[in-house]
Parts: sequence; structure tokens; C-alpha cells
Amino acid sequence: MPKGERAPEMSKTIQVYVVEDSPTQALGVKRALLQLSDLRVTIFHDGLEAYRAILAHKPDLLLMDLILPSLHGMALCRLLKFHLDYKQIPILIFSSITESDIADQVKAAGADDFLAKPFDPAELARRVQALVAELARA
Repeated sequence: MPKGERAPEMSKTIQVYVVEDSPTQALGVKRALLQLSDLRVTIFHDGLEAYRAILAHKPDLLLMDLILPSLHGMALCRLLKFHLDYKQIPILIFSSITESDIADQVKAAGADDFLAKPFDPAELARRVQALVAELARA
């Protein structure tokens, strides 16, 4: 390479795990993320299944529902955020729970962001893009 020229930047594929027990909603999340480039999305329908997969292969980003079979989203968030090897994984939790302080509760559990259901797919994409940008700066 001639002096002064930079090598082309290689874009890194971001591994995103989506944990959503509703197949329809999981597909909606995946569709919302299609507009973002360099994301590889893997869907899980059960909290415990997702936890086991995370232990086997750490994702770059985790998006999950709060109410999940086998392992509640809040418990999964706490397990990850209080573990040295996994606490840096950004977590966005979404939920249809209407308690007024639910966003505060998930943030206290360690989540990086919260989105109330039903959500606008474009808003989900914006939030994910912001979390991916944070990953790039880290």
C-alpha cells in the first residue's frame, strides 16, 4: 500500500440476540432491524434458552421482552449485568407492562434502554442504532 493511504475499513457484523416469546412479535423486531446494515439477528423464544446461548457465544447486543418463559427478562438482565464477563453487553428491554415505573425498574436491573410495546419499528431501529454506535466507540 502506498505511503499515506489507509486500508479500507472492514465493517464488523454485530451479533444481536432477540428474546421474544411471541413468534409474531419476534419477526416484527427482526423486520425492524433489517433496515440496519451489518447486523446478524438470532431469535430465542425462551429466557433460559437465551441465557444458555449467551454463555456459549456472547452476543454484541441483546434485545428482549420482559415477560419470558423459564427465565424472566428482568432476572436475565440482572444475571448478565452483574457478571464480569457479560456486563458490557448492551441490553434493550421492551414490554407491554403498563406500570408507571417499569422503565425505572428495568434500568435499575441494568438495562441500557427500555421501549414500551407496542413500539414503532423505526423507533426500535433508532434505539438499536444508538446502542451499536456506543459499541463502536467502546
